Amino acid sequence: VAFEFEQLEVMAVQQLIDKSNAMLIPVPKNPEKEALLKRLRTVLLWDALSPTELRRELKTYDIDDPHLLHDGLAEKEELLDALKFRVFGDTFSELKMPVDQIRSFRH
Repeated sequence: VAFEFEQLEVMAVQQLIDKSNAMLIPVPKNPEKEALLKRLRTVLLWDALSPTELRRELKTYDIDDPHLLHDGLAEKEELLDALKFRVFGDTFSELKMPVDQIRSFRH
């Protein structure tokens, strides 16, 4: 993860936007480099966590979906998706998207 953090530091803003898109991280309008770096670092850290640790993160962000919190029911990608949606979901509102109708970044 540390190596990936170092790689991010030398990227230009457009490269960070491209990386964010590839990792299914929503990008706000006119993003600043530091904001992009923060989002990417957060998701890289989450990606390194086990499903059990991700469930602890869900609780930290008050995500109480029983399907996600019960061991074995949700796949790691579902857990990551729920975290991204909770933490970065405000970007949808900023982009004038119907946040109440969006359930996932993947669909």
